[in-house]
Amino acid sequence: MNPIFLPRIARVRRIPLAIAIFLIVAIVGIAIERLVVDSHLDRQATEGSRMILYEIEKMVDQASEAATEMLALADQPCSRAVLALREAVQSRPYVRSANLVDPRSVLYCSSLLGEEHEVIDPKTFVGGTLELLPFNRVTPDSPLLVLRSATHDGAALIAVDGRHLTKALKTFDRTGTAMLRVGDVWLDTKGVVEKRAPAAVATWAVAESARYPLEIRAGYIRPDFLPDLSHHFAIWQVAIIALSTLAASLFWWFASKPQSAAKVWGKALQVGEFSPYLQPLVDVYSEKWVGAEVLACWHHGKCGFVSPEQFIPAAEESGFVVPLTRELMTSVARTLNAVDLPQGFHISFNVCPAQLVEGSLVEDCRDFLRTLRRSDVQLVLEVTERELIVLDDVMRDSLASLRRLGISIAIDDFGTGHANLSLLNDLRVDLLKVDKSLVSCVAENTVEQPVLDSVIDLARRLNVKVIVEGIETVAQWRYLEHHHVHVLQVY
Repeated sequence: MNPIFLPRIARVRRIPLAIAIFLIVAIVGIAIERLVVDSHLDRQATEGSRMILYEIEKMVDQASEAATEMLALADQPCSRAVLALREAVQSRPYVRSANLVDPRSVLYCSSLLGEEHEVIDPKTFVGGTLELLPFNRVTPDSPLLVLRSATHDGAALIAVDGRHLTKALKTFDRTGTAMLRVGDVWLDTKGVVEKRAPAAVATWAVAESARYPLEIRAGYIRPDFLPDLSHHFAIWQVAIIALSTLAASLFWWFASKPQSAAKVWGKALQVGEFSPYLQPLVDVYSEKWVGAEVLACWHHGKCGFVSPEQFIPAAEESGFVVPLTRELMTSVARTLNAVDLPQGFHISFNVCPAQLVEGSLVEDCRDFLRTLRRSDVQLVLEVTERELIVLDDVMRDSLASLRRLGISIAIDDFGTGHANLSLLNDLRVDLLKVDKSLVSCVAENTVEQPVLDSVIDLARRLNVKVIVEGIETVAQWRYLEHHHVHVLQVY
């Protein structure tokens, strides 16, 4: 069993805790009435906010349609464009005015006033698209929602009459309240526009537009009384029991879920359950060890041996691979100081692309070399292909620092992940480790051998050393020896 899948709480403790939760929820059954009321209000607010959003989006859609048409006139003089602006307004009931802005952000033509000269600041539009105004000089008693659509030739500003917005907000339940928000500006049902958040109510429901930078909030003030539900006594007893059962079931579900992987790994690292073990790298001619790849072995107190395939991918995703690799490096460096090794012995550690930009890998490698205190060992970092390798400036700096320390870079499991020819060229890798899946079918009549041959030939052309992983048979050994692959990793 994988330790990271063990439940948070053992079954023997879950049973009494679930019973206790059931009883506690049943005792406070009176709170169910309040929950039911709040739930009902929540549903009402959610439905109301969505309906209002739908209506206001229709208005903005109409403005957007007008803006698209008016953009074609953005480079036209006002004398030629004003008639089209007025026609666009007359044909759209929600639109109050249409305006054109030149590339210098000067509003030069209006459907209401004709030629104009007013500087418009695009930064006042939320997302460069919408602005909610309390009024303007043409409509001093009514708010406006202005939609901006721009190209390199200029922009079109389409104003939606705030009275339509207010009318849509008023469709919400009269016992509640609804508001339109654009950026930090709010419009209420009375047509008041303010630059401050409204007072909190008991149940806010928020409907956010997926197309425009606006949202609708609808909600209710908490009532001072609870409905008289005495005639529904039996129904409420059933409701209390159902809620208690649900609470106990949710606890059982939560307690049965695996505990936090980070917590499990942290404890395992603290008590020393992780240890390194080696897969040998063998010279194909001398048949002697020339190096080894360090893999993490997890000896869990309850689950026994846990293979790297069961926890390394999750460790990479969570970031735990960083302290794990650091611990393995320290352990391996101390061990190697106590044994005799051939000159140039190759010792490699797996790292994920995220570690190359995480920041501590270079210092961890320095610590490894300082602890090792010997020059006859070549440190290699094998970059796995499970994640997409993005060669940005941070990764380039990290690779340069590692190379200055004399560390070689390898691509691990080549042929199964994200690495491509361009990346091989840009990374300037020293070693290419061919995945065992490409060599598993050697000596059989399969399509894998041409792929393996092509990878070996590619590495030779790039002047990159090749190591083939997962050697299990003599036929595989002889095949690779014939193709001048000098180093093999025994599985």
